[in-house]
Parts: sequence; C-alpha cells; structure tokens
Amino acid sequence: MRPAILFLDTNILLDCPRLEDYRAAGRALTLVVIPEVMRELHGLSRAPQRGQVGPALQAFSSLETLARRRGSALGIPLGRSGTILRILPGGLNQGAADLPLVLRAKEEASRQKGSLVAVVTRDWGVAELARSHRVKSILLHGVATIPDLERGIAQHDTSLDIDL
Repeated sequence: MRPAILFLDTNILLDCPRLEDYRAAGRALTLVVIPEVMRELHGLSRAPQRGQVGPALQAFSSLETLARRRGSALGIPLGRSGTILRILPGGLNQGAADLPLVLRAKEEASRQKGSLVAVVTRDWGVAELARSHRVKSILLHGVATIPDLERGIAQHDTSLDIDL
C-alpha cells in the first residue's frame, strides 16, 4: 500500500482531537495541519457559544505541544502508531482555511507522486473545492471516526481514483 499524506480540515480535528488515535493499518500515514486550521482551532477553543470548546482546546493544545517538539524534516512521530504529524509553517491569514488547505495539498501532491495525498473533511464545499483543483478529498459523513477515515483512505487508494 502506498503512503498516505492527509491534510486535515478543522472539522476532522474537532471530531477526532486525539492525534495518537490516527492510524491506517499497514500504511505509512502522515497527518498535515496548516496554520489556518491551527488559527481556527484556537478561535473555537475561545468561543463557548459555538459549543466546540472542549474538542477544539484538546486538539489545539496537543498540536501546540507537538509543534514545540523537535521532529525531523519529515515530521513528528505520534507514539507507537507509526503515524507522523507535520504542522506546516506559514502566515496565519485571516481568511478561511478552505482554499489554503486545498492549495497546500495540491502542492504536496505534485511533489509526492507515489503517495496518496488528500484533503480530509466533513465539509461538502471543501471537498468540491478540492475536486475543482484536481486534489483528492476524503469526505466523511456525520461525526468522523478513525475507522471511517481508514475506510476513506482505502476507497481513495484504488486504480479508479488515480486520475481525478
């Protein structure tokens, strides 16, 4: 199985804030978080009226702690799962994370020809934006879970999905 590099949307991190839980059986997995997603999580962790403070705070705190650790150029290993986390540097522009998420994934896909590179989201608009930019997306429905993510990776790593 080819390696998977997944660009996580904010809504996925809200549903699955425990980074050490991410895995894909038998597959090298790299999770990528962009600065705009970090900014959104930080904002949600301070907005009790949105009802997402707990998961946002958990995800943001974990990411912030890991960002301070020294990792290799390839990223930070997450426990014994074999999963790698990369928190990308860059400006925290004030716009939504949607377009930067898709564009960073597109850039990565052009460099990593042998890997499955995809945006992971629960937002249909983000999935459509990715598709319009010829970037793979794994669209999860309802509350995202790690088994759903594993199924989504497997479904998108087929010969039928190689060309968008």
